[in-house]
Amino acid sequence: MRKQAKKASQVHQDMTVFGVGPKFAGMSILFAFLIYAYSSDYPQNFQMGHIPATVRNVLGYVLIVLGIPLWILSGVTVIKGFKAAKFCTTGVYEICRHPLYASWTILIVPGIVLLSDNWLGLAIPLMMIILLKLMVREEEAWLEKRFGASYRAYKNRVPGILPIGWFKK
Repeated sequence: MRKQAKKASQVHQDMTVFGVGPKFAGMSILFAFLIYAYSSDYPQNFQMGHIPATVRNVLGYVLIVLGIPLWILSGVTVIKGFKAAKFCTTGVYEICRHPLYASWTILIVPGIVLLSDNWLGLAIPLMMIILLKLMVREEEAWLEKRFGASYRAYKNRVPGILPIGWFKK
């Protein structure tokens, strides 16, 4: 028990500006690789034939074009906040606690999947949402330990991934 507490404490002390991002990205990339490796032998079986190519491509590009600036803006904001030893609560962080992760999970990766014309690839952002909900707890525990009541108030006020539907929690 004491060993677990020491390990958890060490994790909290070692949090970098990247948070759980590298672990989240690694697991997401591995899952994407497995999905595309599985579907590569018979790509015609996994095509999104029910969605016209023009619609799929336009929607894919729109999602990517929306996601990349959100990702960049979030990254710049969090780097500045980390250097100043503050957690971010302004700009995109006023509507979402994790816009860096959300931009990839909700916008960029689904856009790429639409462009790839592989319906099985839609499992990738779904798995990323599950991973994110599980992994971000470590980052939030670190933020809560570091910033205390002010982070708890922020966490209670601002949704985690996106301020819509079940993503609010």
